[in-house]
Amino acid sequence: MDKLLRLQSLCKASIAVNINDHLVFYQSAEDFLNEEVDAFHLGERMISHEKVLEELDVCSDTFKRMVDSNTVIHVQFFPHTPIGSYSIYDSDLDKALDRCLATFK
Repeated sequence: MDKLLRLQSLCKASIAVNINDHLVFYQSAEDFLNEEVDAFHLGERMISHEKVLEELDVCSDTFKRMVDSNTVIHVQFFPHTPIGSYSIYDSDLDKALDRCLATFK
């Protein structure tokens, strides 16, 4: 909770934490993550796995942990203005919050 409170004190606008949204849609973590990227690439065919990792800003190990554990944590936050936001994906809330806080260093 301390990390979330620290993030709140640093952000100039909102913070959203979503955990396992894919389960609401009866999706696997992998399908959900691929769809997150597909939404930004409408009309493109066969988006590569590398492109998914790049767009989600995750390493292959993090992606594998999310898929293997069927756990997707998404933190979206607005550090400086209500216009520009960051999205952090991980399978571990603590690690996700660490990555959020690292953007302020």
